[in-house]
Amino acid sequence: MKTKITFLFLVILLQTSNAFAFRIPFIIIGDDTRQKVATTPMEDPSVYESIGQITINKGDLGWFSCTATVIGQFHILTAAHCVLDLQGREAVQVRFYPARGLDVNIPSSKRVINSKKIYYHPYYRFSRTPQFDIAVVELEKELPVRALPLGRTPVWKTSRLLRRPLITWPFAWPVSDVKVKIAGYPGDKARGQMWEGTGRLAFRDPIRPNRYDVDTYPGQSGSAIRVRRRGQDVIIGVHSSGHNLPNDPHNLGAMLDDQKIKLIQEWISKKE
Repeated sequence: MKTKITFLFLVILLQTSNAFAFRIPFIIIGDDTRQKVATTPMEDPSVYESIGQITINKGDLGWFSCTATVIGQFHILTAAHCVLDLQGREAVQVRFYPARGLDVNIPSSKRVINSKKIYYHPYYRFSRTPQFDIAVVELEKELPVRALPLGRTPVWKTSRLLRRPLITWPFAWPVSDVKVKIAGYPGDKARGQMWEGTGRLAFRDPIRPNRYDVDTYPGQSGSAIRVRRRGQDVIIGVHSSGHNLPNDPHNLGAMLDDQKIKLIQEWISKKE
């Protein structure tokens, strides 16, 4: 009987872990390894021009800040929870500050651009799970910086997965060799400063990763999860929240697959 109860508790814990994890805004994993972008060696400096800060007016709740990334002439990618309140209501207004804090020549008329339309994953409003925590904001003005491309999250082949000891699951998910970067505007740093963390993907299931050991902080929600492919940075996900079960400190994101990329492209094509 005791064995059955223990097993049932474990199943419930696994099923609800994402819900608990969503309430944790950040995870600093061990030593804080984030670096200020202005002092970080850059493989491609122009990548950071495509990242910016957003401030969000949520009515009676006040103003909040997140991070977003340019993915089109008029569109930015961020997290759904940044542009919705806990009741699922859309933000009153979103303001985008492209390349905020960087020494970039941006016309004064486009240093702050207001939102025109908000799109978010239809499943997120009801599930509140990190895997659907994506949103696209259409802006009133054309953006003065280039868009970053979207790409699918890498799949870890079963043959590689089986080389890892399964007995460590579910409290020590295997770490892959896929290097990722997350840059944004953490609230524990000076206002308007961009900071970046690096790490590797970890795998919750045999098919798709949804977590990583990159340090983040509130204000970086909505940041692009980037990998380097064929000489350019590609967005493979959106940073959502933190996860801190015993022996498993990771941050969580909405990882991109074919369906999410198609949905994002549909939103962009609906430009008003």
